[in-house]
Order: sequence, then structure tokens, then C-alpha cells
Amino acid sequence: MTPRTAIAHDTTDKSDRDQVLIAGAGIGGLTLALALAQHNIASHIFERREKFSIEGAGIQVGPNGARILRMLGLEAPVCAFAGTPSFVVPRDGLSGEVLARMPIGNRSNARHTAPYWTMHRANLHSALLAAVHDCSLVRLSMDSEVLRADQADGHVTAVLANHYTAVGQILVAADGIHSRLRKAWISDAPLHAAGKSAARTVIASAELSDTVDKSNVGLWLAPGAHVVHYPVRAGKEIALVAIFDDQEVSPDWTTPISQDWVCTRANGLNPDLQKILHAGVCWQKWSLATLPPLKRWSTGRTTLLGDAAHPVLPFLAQGGVMAMEDAVVLATELAHASGNAVKALERYERVRRPRTARVAKASQQNGRIYHYAGLTALARNNAMKIIRGPALINRYRWLYDWQISI
Repeated sequence: MTPRTAIAHDTTDKSDRDQVLIAGAGIGGLTLALALAQHNIASHIFERREKFSIEGAGIQVGPNGARILRMLGLEAPVCAFAGTPSFVVPRDGLSGEVLARMPIGNRSNARHTAPYWTMHRANLHSALLAAVHDCSLVRLSMDSEVLRADQADGHVTAVLANHYTAVGQILVAADGIHSRLRKAWISDAPLHAAGKSAARTVIASAELSDTVDKSNVGLWLAPGAHVVHYPVRAGKEIALVAIFDDQEVSPDWTTPISQDWVCTRANGLNPDLQKILHAGVCWQKWSLATLPPLKRWSTGRTTLLGDAAHPVLPFLAQGGVMAMEDAVVLATELAHASGNAVKALERYERVRRPRTARVAKASQQNGRIYHYAGLTALARNNAMKIIRGPALINRYRWLYDWQISI
């Protein structure tokens, strides 16, 4: 569906001054606009790209994210394309041994009062975009990069690359891990290479043997590597992610790589896992990176959201959901701000900092555990078998039980 677009222009009337300006029409920016609309707050999104692409691969949305999509009225469209796994099934990547079956989502875990959805990132983005298109309180301007923010007289003015300006009560940078606005406003500290790369692709389910569990999240753990696969597009396709220790940094998250790049690094892994990887084509590489915690996310009437503020490694499958959580918390704080937007940004940051820091720490810890070798890997495997799946997933109650009323 083609989004309803607007040309950014000089705005001076009171209604425009009350709107929220959003730089970036990714998952976080679109979620913020929809959450604001539920509080009857208008927004204007500026996207620097001329058009949206279908880049990307899979994304996992745990119960904490599924509740947000439900609140935004998107459960029906999401259910049309999402996979609904009942378990995460970790295996030893060398022997193939099943280590546990961890119940996820409300189909297999009574504690999870919302689904665990797996989907193609492009499908989720399209669903959010369609909702934005249908919302009269949201405007979207394509080919509109925000260069800077000028603050004066109780409002903020976004100055765009096309020489237009727009006025609002705050400006939110939801422009991703390589955020240009973060560098301009808060910190130009460089990203730190994590020494790992994620190879990603999507393949037709029919390409995999029937012996492969295609309905759940498969997680294979090996020395210096791990592989994740799960259903997308209502189970018709499987998203496949292989993460290897890798010191070579690629320029972006869609760098094309050969099948041989993946399969060579998979030598020595379990034969069944190698067959799954050999089924993958059209691989893309994403070099993983971290950012030292920022001293602040906000300055005056500007703030950061999602990966622009707190990029996390993907070993807890929560990067996109953290942006969604940021969005609904920020929208709620603005709705309760009684006109004091600066105080709302302060409260937003105070609420979100501890949780996103905990997610980042847990993600890093998972990355270490997944890649154990030798006796350490053996101890990990034995512990998972002894503790068993239900108890393992209960360790993440702090993560999946999160919810907010907007």
C-alpha cells in the first residue's frame, strides 16, 4: 500500500507546534506515530529514503512486543503472515542433541498472555505502514532527511536537506544504529565492532527436509558460532541466521555474500545443520557492533529512540521490540506531560534506561554462552538438560511479562 505522504514545509500555526516530529520511518518511528495517535497526538515522520525496500530477513517479536502490536490494533494483519512457534529448541551444534524445549508464547506457556510471533521484517514494516496510511493524525514525508534541530520559544524546528522546515513540540531521532542525529546532538563516538557477523537469508519451507522442525525456533550452539531458524510468512518460508566469529567488518547490514562464505565456516558442524545451511541462497552479511552507553539520550526538546539510543546485540532477539517499547513509553509520557514536553523526555529516559541496559547485558551474556567450546560447552549443555525448558524460559519473565497501558 502506498503511504499517504506530505511535503515538509514551514509550519507556524498552533496545531503544528503541538505535533511530534520523528526522524526515521522504521519499526520504531512508525510504532511511535501510531502510539501517539492513540493519545490523540499528531506526528510528522521524515524518512530520508525516496522509497521503502524489502531488505531484511526475519524478526522475532516476543510477548512483550506482541502486546504492543495488539494495543495498536494490528493483531489481525500480523496473524495473516506471522509464524507462531510454541518452543525454542536449543541443540548442540556439533552432536545435534536436543538440550531443552523452552515454551514460548501463549500457545504453550500459560504465563505468556500474548503470542510469540516470528515474521519477515518487511511484512511487519508493511503492516505498520498501512496503519500509518490509515491514520489521519500521522503525516509521512519521503526523501526528507533531517539535518539539524533548532530549539527556541518552546518548540523545535527540524531543518531538512531539501531546505524545508517543520515545527513541533519535540523531535525524536529513530534513525537506527548509524544515527546521524545522535552524532550531531549527543555523541559522535564510533561503534565498536563485536567481532561477529550475522549471515541471513530466507528460504522456502519446501526446500528443507521434513525431518527439520519448521514450526518452532531452532537454536544450534557451537564453538564460535550459532544458528537460528524460525517460520515466517505463515510458515511458507524459514528465516535463517548464522552468526560466526568474524573480524572483517562489512559496510552495511545487507552486504551480499556467497553460499560458500557460510558453508565453509559451517564445516565441522552437525551434518543436519550443514544441510539446512546449504539450502540457503541470497545470503547477506551484517557485521555486529556495539555502542558504549550514552551519558544521555535527550537534549532539550530532542531525544533518541531504539537503536539510535541503545543498540543491542541480537542474541536475545529483542532489538526491534526494544524500539517498540521505547515508542509506547514515550507516547505515554508525552500524553501525561500536561504540556511540559521536556519533562516528558526526562521521564522517558529515566524509565527506559535500566531496562534497555539489562537487555543489552543479557544479550551479550547469551552471545558468550552460545559460543562456548570444550568443557565449558559440555557444562552448559548438561545444565540446560537438568534445568529443563520451562525453568529456562521462566528466567526471562522480567523480559516477556513487560506491558504498558496506552
